[in-house]
Amino acid sequence: MALDFSESNRERRPVGFVIVGVTLLAIAGWLLLDVRSRSVDTVNLPSAYEYKINQNVVTDVSYVKNQYYDGVPGFGNTAYVSSLTDTIKAKFHYEYQATREADLAWTYLAVSTMSAKYTLGSDGKDINNVWSKDERSIPAKVESGTVKSITLDREVSVPFSVYRDAMEQYQASLQLPVTTEMQILFSVHVTGTIDGSPIDDTRTSVVSAPLDQPIFKVANRFDKDDKKQVAGKAAIDTQASVRSIERIVAIVVGVAGLGAIVYGMCRQIFKSAYQREVDKIYRYHDGIIIRASKLVDLTGKHVVAVQTFDDMLNLEEEMKAPIVASQVSSEATRFTIINGDDAYAYTLGRVLVDEDKPEEASQFMDIDESHHPTHHKR
Repeated sequence: MALDFSESNRERRPVGFVIVGVTLLAIAGWLLLDVRSRSVDTVNLPSAYEYKINQNVVTDVSYVKNQYYDGVPGFGNTAYVSSLTDTIKAKFHYEYQATREADLAWTYLAVSTMSAKYTLGSDGKDINNVWSKDERSIPAKVESGTVKSITLDREVSVPFSVYRDAMEQYQASLQLPVTTEMQILFSVHVTGTIDGSPIDDTRTSVVSAPLDQPIFKVANRFDKDDKKQVAGKAAIDTQASVRSIERIVAIVVGVAGLGAIVYGMCRQIFKSAYQREVDKIYRYHDGIIIRASKLVDLTGKHVVAVQTFDDMLNLEEEMKAPIVASQVSSEATRFTIINGDDAYAYTLGRVLVDEDKPEEASQFMDIDESHHPTHHKR
């Protein structure tokens, strides 16, 4: 006779359904997050078109002839005297490098600007443009071709002293509490197609310096390195199909998870009279009950049918023999005490008795909800 000292399957099953349901809901949530985060322009596929952008700016400040400097600020100097500054020269470098050739068109230009700004608020974040004047240092130029790389090196020289004098005159004549600055903007716009998908990339490099400060520093702002991917139309269609399938699977798994949780909770909450009764017996008398994994073999035994579980308790105390519990069906459990050739059996629940085995019929009885066994702790 094989014995099972673990919790009954009936007790574990509802909890198992809840655990499975929670697991399925977690999987569904992960699938939905994957659908949301999946983006076709970052698909890591061999067929994806990848390009890298590299930019750089080098500035050079020159002085007017004076007794302190020989036309240049001097090596290692990073701040400059505004009244001595003649020009600011900016050298812009732009490089576009792709994994394969594509039909591209690129437009580039450089704009130099002098402007007056007014700052509002104590935090100095509300900056408003009051007046500005632009000039095309490099007029817009469009080039095209079937290429995998584009390299541009352009130089812009700005007459800093002319800009400074013009803005000083503007500020003095109108008596305006404004700040003034100069700026050089170099912009490159690349467009094209690859495998039916559009390529559209715009990059800007900006060099700026204040015009109203006795000593100033030149500020450079640009994205030095960047890398992007563009998926072809086939990859986009594939990703759309994958996202659609993931949505469907997530919905199915989520519904299954909710169903499992609801079913497990219902099984746990809405127990039958039999289940409530057998749970009470195990709860109060688990220490003297051995749970068998299969029915106790009563062949050759004189079977005595016991009317109540209290009678089994009295027999156990008198005979000092364990009560063996075995599950007859999903709605019946038989408790047995074996003493020599005698077997005392009490069956809780309803079982179907084989008509060919009338000797077994006396072992079983239907649970009477109006007469439950008394469960006193031992």
